[in-house]
Order: sequence, then structure tokens, then C-alpha cells
Amino acid sequence: MLTRHFRRAIAIGAVLIMTTTLVLAGGAPANAVQLEVTCVGTSSGTMTPGLTYTPQTVQISTNLIYSPCVSTDPTLTAATSGSVSSFVGASCLMLPFVGSGSFTLFWNNGNTSTFTFNAASAIVGGLIVLTRTGTITAGQFQGATAIRTVTYPPLNPLECRTTGVTSNIGVIALSVTTI
Repeated sequence: MLTRHFRRAIAIGAVLIMTTTLVLAGGAPANAVQLEVTCVGTSSGTMTPGLTYTPQTVQISTNLIYSPCVSTDPTLTAATSGSVSSFVGASCLMLPFVGSGSFTLFWNNGNTSTFTFNAASAIVGGLIVLTRTGTITAGQFQGATAIRTVTYPPLNPLECRTTGVTSNIGVIALSVTTI
């Protein structure tokens, strides 16, 4: 069953990135948009305490692995990133991660990229879709536009009612483009 969610999540993520890339091009000639890097991968998150239907302060730790990547830089084939954040009023009923922020991508070639973003979230076909759209503000690909979408399966309602949801695994789609 999780495999079916992953396949659907990858398809939704790919469509979101392709659509956003076309919107960024704004009708410009196809050669005006340079795709610098595109990656897929997985995101694993842990919640302490577990998410329930009762709002509470929850620490959410994420570990993201971007692999494989295809890039204009042939030495770049993978990346990692992660975060630890506390959310006040977190619950199984809220859409998480709205706002702005930044994180660092650690590329396998030893370089880094700082991604400064605006975040949005939505429920699409029952899946939780977290989208970050912004700019690479430092490091490799500085000045490029970046979009990262992480798609998670729905939270388990039984866990939300009892022990709490303590982990979730999603799929990543990342693209970095210059115009």
C-alpha cells in the first residue's frame, strides 16, 4: 500500500515541478530556461511527541536524501538536507510548514547551496504536499530559482486518535533553474 502512495506522490511531485517550471518560463522561448539540477529522493520525518488530534508543541526532525540527481555539473549526483523545528499547536488536523525560511543543500561534490524559500502546503488527492519555492541565495547555483516538493501519504487516523503519528516518509522532487 505504501508503494502505491509513493508512485502517486512521485507523479504528483513531477507534475508540480514541470508546471511550475513552465510558469516560471512565462512564455519565453524554451532555451531561455536552463535546468541546472533536478533530483528525486525521500524525506523521513519524526515527531516528538507524536501528532494527535489534540494541538500541542511538537518537535519535527526531517532527514532528506536527494538521489538520484541529474545536473549540468556532472560531478553532482546527490544531496542531503535536514532540519529540526518546534511547532506550537501541531496536530493531525493542521497543514504544516506554511511561511518562509531557508536550509542548506549539501551536494555530494562537496559544494553547498542555501535555499531561501516561501512554503505552502495542500492536500492533493489525499496526499500531503509541501512546496517550497524560492532562490538559491548562496553557494552552487547562486541566483537560480528552486522548487522543492515533498509529498507524504495521509496520516494514519488510528494513530492520530491513539498513540500519535511519530514518523512519516515522503518523496521529494527538486528542481533548480536559471532564466
